Amino acid sequence: VSAPGPDPAPRCPRPRAVPVLLLGLLHVGLFALLFSARLVQGLSSADPAAWEEAVAESETRLQTEAVGDEEECETRWNRTAISARAADTHDVKTENPGDFLAALEKDARERARRRKKNEGLANALKEKGNHAFSKGDYGTAVQRYTE
Repeated sequence: VSAPGPDPAPRCPRPRAVPVLLLGLLHVGLFALLFSARLVQGLSSADPAAWEEAVAESETRLQTEAVGDEEECETRWNRTAISARAADTHDVKTENPGDFLAALEKDARERARRRKKNEGLANALKEKGNHAFSKGDYGTAVQRYTE
């Protein structure tokens, strides 16, 4: 019987700094939340001194955040491309609403006519397919059904 050796090292040891870092972030987040709540309470306070103090603190905080935002700002190119020629061709003021409705009605009539024509063709092909199927000509029937 062999003596038990040392425990094998864990495959993925957990670093000890992570919990400390998380606690630090949690502490900073709670501080910011409490600081914000204190500012809101001060701004809604009926006491003029507390209100003035909250206004001064909020202005200071906004100025320091604005300076920090400018440092983190990154300039990028605007790649938006708008065709000026296409925008100039459509003048909404000169368009007549009656012309639009007439075009809409014409389009609806044309679609109805095509739908009726297609339904008639489909029914004729279906009848031919049914006739071929009843005679036992399955290849022709399938061809008529899929046309």
